[in-house]
Amino acid sequence: MRKKLLKLSFVAAVAIAAGYTAYNSQKTETLSDLTMDNVEALASGENPFCPNGCKLNGPGCLCDGWWPNEREAI
Repeated sequence: MRKKLLKLSFVAAVAIAAGYTAYNSQKTETLSDLTMDNVEALASGENPFCPNGCKLNGPGCLCDGWWPNEREAI
């Protein structure tokens, strides 16, 4: 009877410890700085087809649409 009680208390302690560590790991920030930089770059509207953007006074620029009075910034 003592062995069963000892085993049961050991299993309960392991389950509590595992639950506590899982709970604590969810509270911490899991995104790295590089991941956050990538998210910010995607959210800022960077376009891979027009990485430099458009400037005024040009024959046209195709960047998120056609801009007839602008040119691609270099």
